[in-house]
Amino acid sequence: MKLPKFYSELEALAEALGLSVVLDRGSFIGGLCRFEGQELLVLNMSASLAQRTRQLAETLAARDLSNVYIKPGVRSALERYQIMAPS
Repeated sequence: MKLPKFYSELEALAEALGLSVVLDRGSFIGGLCRFEGQELLVLNMSASLAQRTRQLAETLAARDLSNVYIKPGVRSALERYQIMAPS
């Protein structure tokens, strides 16, 4: 699966899980936060698509996704990120 498609799949999965993905510019790395009771994943638009995809994938891989339908190719890729994600 090509990177832009994989990123789109991850973004849709995040939204389905109630996690809003916010793209913004600035001198920050990005990450998960809670604002007014809503979980947000803030990604830096200045980062490469590969970097944003990795951050999104690692955030999702750290969640319990066992009861969520995910396309097999996406699930397989997420499992690889789960191994790489810091615990």
